[in-house]
Amino acid sequence: MTVRFRCFEKKEVRIMGDPTKFHSLWEYYAFNVVFTCLLLSELFIFFYTRQRDSCTQTAKRDHGTKWLLYGNFAFCLLVSICSVSQTAPTLLRQMVFPPFVADIGTAFTAAGITIRLSAVLTLKKAFTLHVQTASGQHLVRTGLYHAVRHPAYSGSILSLLGVALTFRNIVAVCIVLFCCLICYSARIRVEEKALLAQFGAEYEGYKRSTHRLLPRIY
Repeated sequence: MTVRFRCFEKKEVRIMGDPTKFHSLWEYYAFNVVFTCLLLSELFIFFYTRQRDSCTQTAKRDHGTKWLLYGNFAFCLLVSICSVSQTAPTLLRQMVFPPFVADIGTAFTAAGITIRLSAVLTLKKAFTLHVQTASGQHLVRTGLYHAVRHPAYSGSILSLLGVALTFRNIVAVCIVLFCCLICYSARIRVEEKALLAQFGAEYEGYKRSTHRLLPRIY
């Protein structure tokens, strides 16, 4: 066990000059734990909502945005990881934030996971990956939904941004943030149209008293 650790440590020393790599063993292990939690949390949400997504007694109004978010999730992770690849252009790999930003990124990812899971569990049976409504459904305004209308999406964006920040590549962070804003804005437009049709004036009032993703900002 000691020999294996020393081998890994020598490898880390050899690549420490590359600014796109992890700055310390602590950062490496912390990120791997948090990144694993991110993937497991998304698997949990998928299976948690699978039966309700396949229900035929609901009016689905998704317009393909579920797959848009799936694609965005995979693309953002790919961009973040490829930004530290040895095959990436040297100029790209040198465009990095200071080392301390990696710790902020890991914290962002962990916070995003927590926010997203909390939002999902607050909605319980009302949460689905498809945009859909059902008879007897009521508007939830408790928990995180008291502050923003789409906290699950806030958590996703924060997690994906956190992964990009952990790798510290400036270009990757900009791409991830841009893609998230575009994709989630499209999803929110579709979702809020369905919610307005379902709840009418009640949802109009809810919109006036809350923001989409960030309290008091957006």
